[in-house]
Amino acid sequence: MFAREATVRNGRWHADQINVGGAGHVGKTYILTAVDVDGPTHTMLATAVIDMYGSSAETLSAGSDLWRFSSHDYPTGARPRDAVNVNRGSDQRSCAEIADGLQAKP
Repeated sequence: MFAREATVRNGRWHADQINVGGAGHVGKTYILTAVDVDGPTHTMLATAVIDMYGSSAETLSAGSDLWRFSSHDYPTGARPRDAVNVNRGSDQRSCAEIADGLQAKP
C-alpha cells in the first residue's frame, strides 16, 4: 500500500483512492492507519525519493514504476490516530471508477 494524504472533518478522516495488495492478494486483510504528522515529517514523506541507483530491479516505462517507502516504525513526528481493518477485494477498478459508477445509478 502507499500513503495518501487524508482530510479530517467532524472527527472523521477520509482519503481517496487507497489501494492495497494486488490481484494475487485477493481476500487478504490489511490494516489502514491514519497518522497525524508534524510539518517537517509531512515534508519528508511528501518529498521522499527512493534511490534505485545500482539496483538490479527491472525499470518500467516512465511513470509506471511504483516504489514504496518502508519503515518498521512510525517516523519521529508521527502519531497514529485511527486504524481500520480492510479486506482486499477482487474488483480491479480504481476507487474513483467505483465511486463514479455509484453516482451514475438512479
